[in-house]
Amino acid sequence: MVVGQVNGGRAKFSYTNYVISPIRNLAGYDTVLNGMNIHDGVSATAEVVSSHTDGKAPTVEQLQDLYGPEDGAIDTESHPSVSKLQATWDS
Repeated sequence: MVVGQVNGGRAKFSYTNYVISPIRNLAGYDTVLNGMNIHDGVSATAEVVSSHTDGKAPTVEQLQDLYGPEDGAIDTESHPSVSKLQATWDS
């Protein structure tokens, strides 16, 4: 499952909650992509990628403050205009 917001807008999916549900976003960043994958019903991986094409990417700390889960293994990457946070859970 992947949902996102690109340049402040997002695709509308008829007859789903994605039409009206908000996407948590860091103010000032133009693209946010959220994804989740569940593996065999026993483990899951969630990822958020945020960018600012005309400026600096969000810091790892900003991503952790807004999107970081309370449990699971967290991995982060930060590049000049794109940052990523990935969390993995195993049962």
